Amino acid sequence: MENREGMRKLVKGTLVMLLAATLITTVFAIVYWSRTIQLHLNVVGIQAELYRPDYQGYDEQIIVTNFVNNKVCLTILLENYAHEMWLNCSLLGAPAGMTYEFIGDYVHVYEKAPWGYYPEGTPFDVTGYHQVDKTKMMYGMPGWGLEILFSWDGGTALPGGYDVEVLFQMGFV
Repeated sequence: MENREGMRKLVKGTLVMLLAATLITTVFAIVYWSRTIQLHLNVVGIQAELYRPDYQGYDEQIIVTNFVNNKVCLTILLENYAHEMWLNCSLLGAPAGMTYEFIGDYVHVYEKAPWGYYPEGTPFDVTGYHQVDKTKMMYGMPGWGLEILFSWDGGTALPGGYDVEVLFQMGFV
């Protein structure tokens, strides 16, 4: 019995000494050298642009502020989320009775033979909110974009000139 108690005391004493040595070393550690540096981190959600919808416009990154033959090429330059994306194409200020639609078609752009700007896949409706394949919209050479065709019909709108805005928005699903 005494032997067991003696062993317990010895184990407890050893553990207390080990813990005390660890604490003293941690508290009184001597730092011989240290340095810090400044770093600026910029988190970008989505950086995208509307380019002229042809090889030269994509290659030279020619930004458009109007449709070219009723089309633009939307491409993602940078994004930093591992999520899928949605796209909203809307017409703001459209008169009552006017109908419109936006049709998207992914394009693949090659810089080597056969260089060019080629639609791939089947055109699809992008009017309003829709999930899109961001991997087929990433800028690069070779790269991708989403060519968007705008069409409208006056329908039952009153005759006259109308100033409207086309809204392009993207976010993460």
